[in-house]
Amino acid sequence: AAVTKMAGAKKTSITKENGSLSVILTEDDRIELNSWEFKVFEYGEEEKRSNANAKRAALPSSYSKAFSFVVEMFHELGLLSVVVDESVLRVFLHEVAKLYRSNPYHNFAHALDVAHTTFRYIKLTKSRTKITKLERFAVMVAAIIHDVDHPGLTNAFLVRTGDPLATTYNDQSVLENHHLSHFFNLIQQKKEANIFDTTQGQSSYFTEESYREVRRIIISCVIHTDMAMHFSLVSKMNEFVVSHDFLEAVHEEEKGDVDDKDDDKDDDDDNEKDPLFEDGLMKKDKGAFFKTDDERQLMLNVLLHSADISNAVKPFPTYKTWASRVLEEFFKQGDREKALGLPVSPMMDRETTIVSVSQINFIEFVVAPLYSAFSKMFPETQSMCVELIENRRIWQEHFEDEVERDASTTDEQKKSKRDQFEKRFRGLIDKHFSRTNAFKDAEDPIAKRVLSTPPNSRRGSAVHSSPLTSGRSTPSRKRSILLNNNSAGEECGHNGDSFVSILSSALKAAKKNGLSPSPRRTSPASASLRLAAADDET
Repeated sequence: AAVTKMAGAKKTSITKENGSLSVILTEDDRIELNSWEFKVFEYGEEEKRSNANAKRAALPSSYSKAFSFVVEMFHELGLLSVVVDESVLRVFLHEVAKLYRSNPYHNFAHALDVAHTTFRYIKLTKSRTKITKLERFAVMVAAIIHDVDHPGLTNAFLVRTGDPLATTYNDQSVLENHHLSHFFNLIQQKKEANIFDTTQGQSSYFTEESYREVRRIIISCVIHTDMAMHFSLVSKMNEFVVSHDFLEAVHEEEKGDVDDKDDDKDDDDDNEKDPLFEDGLMKKDKGAFFKTDDERQLMLNVLLHSADISNAVKPFPTYKTWASRVLEEFFKQGDREKALGLPVSPMMDRETTIVSVSQINFIEFVVAPLYSAFSKMFPETQSMCVELIENRRIWQEHFEDEVERDASTTDEQKKSKRDQFEKRFRGLIDKHFSRTNAFKDAEDPIAKRVLSTPPNSRRGSAVHSSPLTSGRSTPSRKRSILLNNNSAGEECGHNGDSFVSILSSALKAAKKNGLSPSPRRTSPASASLRLAAADDET
């Protein structure tokens, strides 16, 4: 790699493969791929189209470099020419890109981002997960297709308006079932894009039984991207950590094993004849921690869901762009809800939503509990928690700036609002993270004020202990748990409104306790300015 870089191999090459453009990545591209500085918006954006109202990308060839990055991901995971041929994979990616609509958020760029994040998580955690080729392949495919043909509306909206999709899927994980249906219809209808077809020169690994296995994994992973399952999944993660003496086991493993120093080195040489592909059955002794079928499916569900809502643990410039996009998509739904005379969903009213508050709420109620548990299951990802706290601090800055600019409030009211959110910030750290190393810069004014705030009453459960403190804080309990992977309805008993309802209740509770300011009703133009300000500032 050093010799290649010294030779100046920085210019991207373009070739033709099967009549379509194929970008050859440089060594610098590969280094970028294995970092959190991946320029997803540059590679995942479609070219300007003449028809601005077109629903889909008319020129998937504009994604040529994005396709090459995905091919490289499959190569580094040991999947090319072993599980899928490159030519078939490229056709598949071309067809999948056409299925993504031009939404502000749920578009092909989001699919590329989730695929890249999943790829990084697989590599970072592979020594702990002992993830097999079939599992890698399944979860990467799930990441690529998990939002195909997304209409830019939520499950709750589709259910509430009686959309035909909601009727088709009986109000249960409506969009997730729709994405899966589109994917499986694609590979049935377009044989040249069928990544499971063994008649096109691929290695004949996919027997009928192994195909059923990979299909089961993909379905479960995509279904668990439904936010209605979020809180249930986080609960299972916490229970898994406690019931398996997880952090203690990590300490014992670190004492006896040699660390894998080269994370980029693929470890497939030891598994060239993976029994998984001989009979399609899970190799139950593969992982030190994830042994049973249910535990391994939980692991894969967690990897994809965590990647799907990972914006808040990315560097802030990337995060703020995604935040602006998702809010714009939310505001468009809110506009439709108003036009239909429906109550506007939380965070979807462009006239009242405060960008900084919406992101603070999302971090505190959704992302932090997930990544607190995620970093316990996978200690290799603890740096993501540090990034999350840094982003929470930046949104605190935005919030305080907005409070200061509010001419309708007194100095005492401004101080009260600031203190309330700093108290929430301290509560977040006490509940989920370590105070001693939560901030990148402990001398930052907000960090100093937050750390000097009296702590909230702590909860003694190990579930809420810091992932950055000693593993001995986890109680020693030897017991088994049943981790069923049922359908959406059986697992949660929720319809499409469940996540919105729970989040709404949490926001109301915070407001009742004086921890959330009443939104100020402003003009749409003002809201747009606030959104633009959040997007421009760092």
